[in-house]
Amino acid sequence: MKKSFYSLVLACTVAFAQPIACGDHKLSLEHITEYKKEFSQQVKKRELARKGVKLAMAGAVMYVAYSVYDSFFGEGTAAATAAQAVASNDSYLTQFGDWISSGGTWLNFGKFATTSVIGGVVAGQMRHVMEEETVLWFVMTQAPYTATIRGIAWYAQKASLDGIPLDERQHAILKRQCAMLTKQCEQIIGFMEWKADQLTNKEAQDDAHAIAHELFDECNQKLLSIDSAITKNNALLAYHSDSLFLVLQHECARFAQVEGSNWIDPHMLLAIANQLS
Repeated sequence: MKKSFYSLVLACTVAFAQPIACGDHKLSLEHITEYKKEFSQQVKKRELARKGVKLAMAGAVMYVAYSVYDSFFGEGTAAATAAQAVASNDSYLTQFGDWISSGGTWLNFGKFATTSVIGGVVAGQMRHVMEEETVLWFVMTQAPYTATIRGIAWYAQKASLDGIPLDERQHAILKRQCAMLTKQCEQIIGFMEWKADQLTNKEAQDDAHAIAHELFDECNQKLLSIDSAITKNNALLAYHSDSLFLVLQHECARFAQVEGSNWIDPHMLLAIANQLS
């Protein structure tokens, strides 16, 4: 019941809210619903990719296990040669030397090393496929708003320090950045709406939908202020962009708590540092 209520409130808010004037982009329920559907299809593909990775890794493990077994216990291998040496009462040192000098032994070691390297490369490349769909993962991989806001703030600070109004080219760049930021906000809200539907706890679902609704309202206000500051060469552009950054950080941290994840994941600290540098 609460879920339907929040959806109705969100729809009414979109219908009566003042549109965002960042180019032709508007923060709207229609866009959010589209991004929600797109991400739902993306998750299905990720699930298939996960199954493929698991099957590939299982096959690699079985192949390595077979190679090791064949190296030491297979017929016609260096192990079999060593066994024959034992039967002929050769010394252990002689047996070991024969085993080391055997071409089959080094071939098996080579197969093992090659398989291990390939498995490591594949695991590293496919790590993002195995990541759980959390709000932090989504922001870092598909909606890196920190980089977009940093670009807006850079132009704002440059204009403020130089004391020179923004020229036409800079205005065009900032408008594109604002449009991109609008899209990223819509994508984040769309992800929140999708993830809220996946939560099993009813209370958590209601809280997640409520956070998405609050973020929609706050982004609407902040983006309108940013667009107005760009149009009027307002010195508060940096302030408004930083304000939106804090809003997004706060609401994403709240959402992470509701979905049971960490907003600051140790594995992603480096990526965050690279975006903010």
